[in-house]
Amino acid sequence: MKKIILTIFCFTVLLCGCQSRTLQNNISQIRIAKAAELEQQKTKTQRANEIKNNILKLDEIQSVAVIIEGKTALIGLRLKQAYQKEAVRLKAEADILAKQADESIDGTAITANENITAMIEKMENDEYAFVKQQADWLGVSHDKVEVVIEESSIDELSKNRERLENAIKEVLGVSMTREENIEWKLKIWKPLLYFLSRDKDFKDGEEDAIKKNDRTISDKIFERCMTQAGLPYVLKIKRGSEQKGIVTLYTIKKID
Repeated sequence: MKKIILTIFCFTVLLCGCQSRTLQNNISQIRIAKAAELEQQKTKTQRANEIKNNILKLDEIQSVAVIIEGKTALIGLRLKQAYQKEAVRLKAEADILAKQADESIDGTAITANENITAMIEKMENDEYAFVKQQADWLGVSHDKVEVVIEESSIDELSKNRERLENAIKEVLGVSMTREENIEWKLKIWKPLLYFLSRDKDFKDGEEDAIKKNDRTISDKIFERCMTQAGLPYVLKIKRGSEQKGIVTLYTIKKID
């Protein structure tokens, strides 16, 4: 396993014609993975935690680190001291438990090597951990890496902000029915979820408010998205009455 990963790392370095371009390409891959993650009912973090908890049913294992890339789970195991020599068996059992926990993965890459497990642990807590490690190998300063990451983040935010505002302008001032509100929301749910997930109070369950096709977007959710996007719009809801045959209307207005 270590030789394979080191070979991949070295191959990546050899292909680098430009240090900044290399870092930006890897950051772009992170962005693509994030976009793909939005298509799933569960986030990669949720799925990784389910795999981790299932593997921890093995008493011989002290801790587990898991990251999911595509349809592969990269898993690092820390074995209890008394079971260090049983790594082969435990990796096989961990493979079975991982696939039981997440049927959408096609395969696993499991290691009990301390150095590789340490890297997986870093990547659990910092999605740019590998980019930063690669920068060290390339001799790129940490300050430069942070600049590249920040520029990439700003670019992503600007694109989502532009998409969202363009969609808002299409219905600005228009009174939408419940069905029209849902239809509009589903056309632009990715930027909405991007900004909502940036809110410090965001909860995983709130994704349903954005992604499900039987829910409107509420005025409070819309307000939180606007706050994170820095856009001057508000969603006004005029409540109707089923008994009187008056429909509820949703209107997006610009804040003066």
